[in-house]
Amino acid sequence: MTTIVVLGGTGTIGTQVVRLLRARGADVRVASRSTGVDLVTGQGLAEALDGAQVVIDAAKPGSLDPARIDEFFARAGENVTRHEREAGVGHHLMLSIVGSDRAPDVPFYTAKVRLEQAVRAGEVPWTILHATQFFEFAPGIARASTGPDGGPAHLAPLLVQPVAGADVAAELVRLAGGTPTTADLDLAGPEEFELDDFVRTALARLGLPGDVVRDPAATYFGGVVDHRALLPGPDASVAPTALQDWPSSTERPGSTERPSSTAHPGS
Repeated sequence: MTTIVVLGGTGTIGTQVVRLLRARGADVRVASRSTGVDLVTGQGLAEALDGAQVVIDAAKPGSLDPARIDEFFARAGENVTRHEREAGVGHHLMLSIVGSDRAPDVPFYTAKVRLEQAVRAGEVPWTILHATQFFEFAPGIARASTGPDGGPAHLAPLLVQPVAGADVAAELVRLAGGTPTTADLDLAGPEEFELDDFVRTALARLGLPGDVVRDPAATYFGGVVDHRALLPGPDASVAPTALQDWPSSTERPGSTERPSSTAHPGS
């Protein structure tokens, strides 16, 4: 039986990945701070990876502070690649963000790019899946774009092609069952939106309040991003779920799979 370690296995995507893998009979280990694995210090990582054949990395920091974000991905890259090599892992499957290399002003994106570079330079065969913004991410975008005194969320004029988290999880599980591609792959949803239209529609689908406006002066998580920089490439895989068909009953507020309370500009 293949042993698969899911880094960030208690997060928005990681939880769904773990559930799908276990439903298929895989031997799954959940590696997160809550299970005693710290990617920054390396605590518990060697034990988690011992005997594993595949690692799915869906981990992210629990802070929006640029210095903490940079430290998380830099140290995680060092610790994970080293321990994977020592454990003889055969496939590192990383979840990243569409446009990560086209938004150098966004601290989360630049730190994520450095992690991608560490994965590519490592000795473990790899696949990097770049996903667009998750439908589940809409509440976080709105919160991060609202001033300290409340009022509407001011969103930059950006085109996005968001994707359902369930479709991202399913694609990660599919890739984990195959051979490493040693390639960067894009995954997006079936529809293109202006960012404010996406957030407004997703909040309505969730039954959440939200006043959202398009603001040419707004930044995207602290950075200026080109209008089309977050769109997938022409060879992207297109996931099946449309925004109008989301969420399912298990994804609505109050379920066991709620959007993360910490907003990040991507996966």
